[in-house]
Amino acid sequence: MKYYWAGLLAVMLGILFLGLNTNTNSSDALGLLAFALIFAAIPFTIYKTFPTSRFAVIIALASPLILGLAWGNWATYIRNRQLDSRGVMTKGVVIAAWKLRTKNGGQQKLFKATFQAASEAHETASINNFNDFQKGDSIVFQYIPTDPNTYRIIGLRE
Repeated sequence: MKYYWAGLLAVMLGILFLGLNTNTNSSDALGLLAFALIFAAIPFTIYKTFPTSRFAVIIALASPLILGLAWGNWATYIRNRQLDSRGVMTKGVVIAAWKLRTKNGGQQKLFKATFQAASEAHETASINNFNDFQKGDSIVFQYIPTDPNTYRIIGLRE
């Protein structure tokens, strides 16, 4: 029981780091780890203040997940605000569209597209194909000139 709090802190950091990484899709591991340390300090303080309370342990374990999900929503909000204020429209083309089998036996539609950024041609990652885009479809993108990795798809080009 002497090192119970250390294990609890490690679990909180792990859960929070995974939540942040999943929701922001960021490769900046050190930045996310810094946020995880900051956010983990809140539940850790609650646990250390009330060490014998089971409720404090539940809060300490649940809050990293809640904070991680909230951070993902906040990161999406900031990204959309940046696109609204500084986004540039451009055209792109779908270079691949396919269906992927899931673990549960279902199918997931994905597509990959490319668009011309100001500096170079930029290829997207695999994206959920909710609009049923087909290979060769022309689509409209909005991206930030200083960071072509921050983009969103507006829709089909007429």
